[in-house]
Amino acid sequence: FLVVSDQDVSNLDSDTRIRNLVLAQSPVTDDSLKIIGEYKDLNWLDLTYSNVTDDGVQHLSSLSNIRKLSFEGTKISNSSAEILSSFPDLIELDFSNTPISDDAVAQITRKTKLEVLYLTGTKITDEGLNKLASLRNLEVLDVRKTNVSDAAVEQLMKMLPKLQR
Repeated sequence: FLVVSDQDVSNLDSDTRIRNLVLAQSPVTDDSLKIIGEYKDLNWLDLTYSNVTDDGVQHLSSLSNIRKLSFEGTKISNSSAEILSSFPDLIELDFSNTPISDDAVAQITRKTKLEVLYLTGTKITDEGLNKLASLRNLEVLDVRKTNVSDAAVEQLMKMLPKLQR
């Protein structure tokens, strides 16, 4: 991986049209998200295992073109799920290995275009999983290492014909 720091992000040319930005496993913090929030053409943002928090995520609310977003292994919580309302065309979301729980599911279910959802290692339960039945376009769902039962997954698969195991 290319390691990108907050300093590197601050040196980006603000006139550059950035569509995809992968900062996975980089030590970027909330300071970088202030800058990234200005790149309105961004379609894919990968913050996997970075040092971002709920405070920084709020700076992303203006990125209405986001289609793929990964917060895997970050320090975000359920409150960051509220930012999802800013992304009308979100098709892929990764909250794996975060403390996201059933409380965040209400925000997730508003993303009716969502096709891919990773909730691996989160605190989601059968109750939260059942609420995902409204995501008619969901094709991929990963709930390994959660408190979701096999029975609940089977039930959801019956309700969502596109969903693959």
